[in-house]
Amino acid sequence: MEKESLRFVKFDIVYTRQGLSNKWTRKVDSRASAKQKSGVSMFTILHEDESVKDEKRIRSTVTVECDPLMNDANTFTVPENWKPYEREAIILTDKAFKERHPEAEL
Repeated sequence: MEKESLRFVKFDIVYTRQGLSNKWTRKVDSRASAKQKSGVSMFTILHEDESVKDEKRIRSTVTVECDPLMNDANTFTVPENWKPYEREAIILTDKAFKERHPEAEL
């Protein structure tokens, strides 16, 4: 049986609010192989009586299509090879983040 090639990569991107301001930082937290493409998903924790405006940290996950060789254990890759895929993931998650927090500054 031939092993299925992994044509996708999943990125976790974390958005963190700076104090009580509308300034947020973004950090690409992790990267992993994925078998299928999915949309942007966002996860946050809100306590009772809190709203979206009270969010302090959001974890966003997105998968993007990549060259199957990027997920091949026998292929040598350097961090710079991942940058185009990381940029695509950031564009997708930033768009979803700004829909949720249009006043935010990244």
